[in-house]
Amino acid sequence: MTAIHILLSQPWVERLGWVLVHFLWQGAVIAALYAAARHRARSSRPQLRYLLACAALAGMLAAPVATWTWLGAPGPEAVHAPAHFAAFAGAARSAPSVGLVAMRFDAGGRGAQSFLSWVVLAWLAGAIALWVRLRGDPVLSPRHLVGLRPPSRRTRALLLRSGLLQEF
Repeated sequence: MTAIHILLSQPWVERLGWVLVHFLWQGAVIAALYAAARHRARSSRPQLRYLLACAALAGMLAAPVATWTWLGAPGPEAVHAPAHFAAFAGAARSAPSVGLVAMRFDAGGRGAQSFLSWVVLAWLAGAIALWVRLRGDPVLSPRHLVGLRPPSRRTRALLLRSGLLQEF
């Protein structure tokens, strides 16, 4: 078994997958509410608009945490797919597979578990890629190096001490 298989077989991976799936609609709702509030406050003070943006960001931070807590830890008798997924599973079995939603889910929830594992894997790959880009790896993001001056000796020493810059 590879490290990826071991990681994806952990019980918390399915829960994280559901959190990521639920955050898609939660994030859209929070963004729509922020857009409506921002539109109403377009002539208000900048401090109020800033407060609205901070509240939207705080809501986006709190939504996955609240969903993780709401889903709770699976017990030994837990079914792989949540109850609200059963209606979709029945419809998916009887309907022909069309478009992008061609996955069928069996009664044990293995299809859903596999799908959620892929969701978590894609999210993890994206998070790692963005982290490497943030670190400034020139292999993944060479465009940010074009036209930049080298840091001063003082800044370079500070970056080396903090670990944000590495000697090659």
